[in-house]
Amino acid sequence: MVKKAKAWFILILQRLWITADLYSMNGLSNHAAAGAYGFLLSSAPALLMVSFFLSRAIASSPEAVAELIQQTGFLQGKFDIPGLIKTFLASSHPGVTGIISAVSILWTARICALSIQRGLGVIFPNSKKTSPIRFFAAPAGLEFLIILFIFITVLSSRIAIVFYNSLEFVPISFTLSALTEFTVRTIPFFCLALMTLAAYRLIPPVPPAFKDAFKGMIFCVVLFRLFSLGFRLIINPARYNLIYGALGSLLLLLVNVYFFFIFFFLGAQLTYVIHSFDALLFIRFRKFHSFSSSAKTNGIKLAEQKLFASHKGLLGKKYFKKYKEGEIILSKEKNGNEVYYVLQGEAGVFLDKELKHKIAVIKSGEFFGEMEHILKDDSQTGPNAIITADTDLSALALPPGLFSLIMKTDPETDRKLIKLLSKRLQNANQLVIRGEGVNTLNQEP
Repeated sequence: MVKKAKAWFILILQRLWITADLYSMNGLSNHAAAGAYGFLLSSAPALLMVSFFLSRAIASSPEAVAELIQQTGFLQGKFDIPGLIKTFLASSHPGVTGIISAVSILWTARICALSIQRGLGVIFPNSKKTSPIRFFAAPAGLEFLIILFIFITVLSSRIAIVFYNSLEFVPISFTLSALTEFTVRTIPFFCLALMTLAAYRLIPPVPPAFKDAFKGMIFCVVLFRLFSLGFRLIINPARYNLIYGALGSLLLLLVNVYFFFIFFFLGAQLTYVIHSFDALLFIRFRKFHSFSSSAKTNGIKLAEQKLFASHKGLLGKKYFKKYKEGEIILSKEKNGNEVYYVLQGEAGVFLDKELKHKIAVIKSGEFFGEMEHILKDDSQTGPNAIITADTDLSALALPPGLFSLIMKTDPETDRKLIKLLSKRLQNANQLVIRGEGVNTLNQEP
């Protein structure tokens, strides 16, 4: 039980460490700032669209629409909402002019959605070209969700219930008041969570699994909820209004939104880490596998080394294999589709069945079996060489899909493979020049 708890704790630490590292490496704080300013610029146009839809639903009372909107919690006091909405509703007319106005406002409201799309594009890289339809449809869908979020926030406010009561739709009671309080605090929060989940699942060209996106969403909204509670306890809005005047509430809104986008992109980065965790874990393990313990390191580097330098965790459970000295690992008859990474020991590469002409030695920290993966579309099937364990050997057998993801993610692995293949080709050329193994190089395997 203790071992399982320790393994689970280490797994969580590894995921959070990789998430923070990639967040910093991808410069997502800049995307969070862009998202916050984008929201600030998009909120007013989105609010106008909500007021337009409400005005069509409550055509007899445009003043009620302005009264509803101005009680929206996160925008109250930031804009001259009544004047803005009354001017917009007074000047909005059907026809070509109205359509042009609506399109212009919707286009302006895209700023926040585009900022989110660009940030998620950095987190979820895709080598394939995204279709233009998807490229333009994704921010449009996200923009719709933002408008829907504001719309639901408006309808869940206290003023909405009071407005319904004025029309004698529902009676006033203590239960209704408590229900209204609960609605005001929870419905926008759950809508925000659903919007976050939808963004994680719909915007990336290659979306992560639902369970991975759900975990990232929970991480985002829990952190934001804790931050919001702490922010309310620490910050006094009246003091900021006294110092900054009318800009005080706007500044506090901007800080809130900025930190939401920080947690939003942190949750998205965690989603990517969970989705590609095996590849990311192997990349960091390989980085420290041949690390010299005598090299000077700072505290952070040393902590990272202790966290990722061992294969005995998740990698060992899923991919570890052991071979005895002299055992054949790969051959024409004993062919597998895994790519092997040597942990300890050495392997020999032979081109003849008698195992007399060794053309290469594979040492700890090197790959073998990668040629079959790279040339998998070639007409030949199976390895031409025979690889045996020169000593007792332990290795990680990486599935083809995992190895492909490692190559796409880590340029250092690509460079190491190129160097390794070049070295093997150089050794083979030297054998040919010396006249050793010429027959074996020309014979059919």
